[in-house]
Amino acid sequence: MRSEAEKSGLGGRAALIAEFPELGGAVVGLDKEVYAHFGLLFSAFALVEHSMINIVCFYQSWIEWCGNPQRTSDEWSAAIDRNHINASKYTFGNLAKRVKDIDEFDEISDRIADIKRIRDYTAHHFFREEAAYFGSVEGRWFLLIGLNDLRRKVKAIEVELDRRFQLMCERIGLPRPPQGYLEELTEREYAAACDRIASGGAKGGWEP
Repeated sequence: MRSEAEKSGLGGRAALIAEFPELGGAVVGLDKEVYAHFGLLFSAFALVEHSMINIVCFYQSWIEWCGNPQRTSDEWSAAIDRNHINASKYTFGNLAKRVKDIDEFDEISDRIADIKRIRDYTAHHFFREEAAYFGSVEGRWFLLIGLNDLRRKVKAIEVELDRRFQLMCERIGLPRPPQGYLEELTEREYAAACDRIASGGAKGGWEP
């Protein structure tokens, strides 16, 4: 049974402040912190989505390889790139559906479905359905604790997806890119973004 402190939210508040010490400051804009933690939650969703894109991309590429194992390395690289682009166009829900159909992820299909449910609710309903809690300090703490609990849940599924992705790659005999390669890609993307900003050519995907 939970303690009275936990029932009142004090236990959750202490854990939250331990993770984010700035929340224990003398002056804290809790309304702004709710928006910030909402953003943290969706950055976690983005990582889960990226994981599922990789899973679908590699699995589809393996299926194609089974149909034509004589491909050259250049053809194989082109297939990976094409399937990554295709997977990136899927919605979160379609990615989840495809991932759940792969053997290694069948055991966690309910957890994947729950993450999709949480994402759909927070994306489409959170600021409307939970608006009343913004009206008080205790209500804003309630939202912060809830958002952080959800973020931890999403991060846990990301770790599990990655673990099972490795098992999938081992089963089908596909090597994963080395960590250094992924870091190099990230650095190149960062450098390219800096160049676009410096040259005035930066453009967001939300622009027409």
